[in-house]
Amino acid sequence: MLAPIVGLLFLHPPFPAAVIAVASIGVAFGIEGDLLAVLISRYLGTRYFGRILGAVQAAFLLGTAFGPLLLGLAYDLLGSYDPVIPVLMGTLVVGAILIGSLGRYTYPAVSGFDRLAAQDELAASGVLSDIAETEDDDGSTRRGEHPHPVR
Repeated sequence: MLAPIVGLLFLHPPFPAAVIAVASIGVAFGIEGDLLAVLISRYLGTRYFGRILGAVQAAFLLGTAFGPLLLGLAYDLLGSYDPVIPVLMGTLVVGAILIGSLGRYTYPAVSGFDRLAAQDELAASGVLSDIAETEDDDGSTRRGEHPHPVR
């Protein structure tokens, strides 16, 4: 007897929008970590990859920890989220523009690496180690491109 009522409750107009919003947030959080790793490796190389990714992840963790606190403080001071939302939207737009203006990768993908990684992860990690070892202190490789294209 309650099932039809519960079913109608979930089909009420805010529910589909909420499902789409939650799914979009989940996809964004899922992509975020992978995208950071790809961007860091392609623009900054692999020599200090762990250190750089660790620092960036720490910054994200601090933002996740203090963001809700600051948003709550803004609500308490201003009486509404309305004045803060345009600032957050502007920050997202500026971030998107900055990411969109990064240009070509400094360290392009190694030819055939995906195929090698799918067949032999240990060999693929060796290729990445060789690339990281041949990078100079300024981040450039000694041979201009990645030294070990995989065939």
